[in-house]
Amino acid sequence: MKTHPKTPVARLTALLALLLPLTAAAFELKPMTETFEPSGRGVNRTFEVRNDLDEEVAVTMTIKARSVATDGTETLKDTADFAMIPTQILLKSKSAQVVRVRWQGDSKLGSERSYRIIAEQVPLKRAAARPAGPSMAIKMILRFGGTIYVAPVQAAADVVVASAGAVQTAQGTMLELLLENRGTRHAILEQPSLSVKAGEVSRQVSEADVSKALAGENLLAGASRRVRLPWPSGLPVGPVDSKLNATFLR
Repeated sequence: MKTHPKTPVARLTALLALLLPLTAAAFELKPMTETFEPSGRGVNRTFEVRNDLDEEVAVTMTIKARSVATDGTETLKDTADFAMIPTQILLKSKSAQVVRVRWQGDSKLGSERSYRIIAEQVPLKRAAARPAGPSMAIKMILRFGGTIYVAPVQAAADVVVASAGAVQTAQGTMLELLLENRGTRHAILEQPSLSVKAGEVSRQVSEADVSKALAGENLLAGASRRVRLPWPSGLPVGPVDSKLNATFLR
């Protein structure tokens, strides 16, 4: 399973904002992000699935290991790193169910790992189906993908610009950056700024361009990301030295 994850929670929220007016209400998964520790009391966490509909909802729960490629493509794979109870839920109207999750992977992790916890509505089997008609309500099958991190206590992010240079595109000359998180914890870039130097000419890249390309990017521990920005005005086209400054959110 692959998705493109720039600020995945924001993308999911935007999608649901389009769907919810058609369905009036929906089940929810809380929290959407949770961090485990690889040993001690921090191996246990709880989530809640709440049904705000006026009818029963069936939900299945799964956890997938998560990796992100340089182009931002997210890949999810099956994992046995967690125990979860329950994995199948039948929620009555206006009710909630606690889901208990336990980390059972490596207790001595050297670097953070990332996962998706997925709550997916499944159709309920009925004795007889009503024939479709003009007044029949549209049924939306919803899917929530929360984020799980398992992080050693001392894990920290370290994002650097590994390389920078000019690339020719249909839009003209672009500045291509290869960002690397050489640390042991994920980093969500906040308030990024970028300075570049080509030969003896230095420039501060447009705040708007940097924000559009980098703000909200989530670099997992050990991962890299390739991004492009408009070539800075007045900067000679050629080899570039660059420096990134940003706040790293978790």
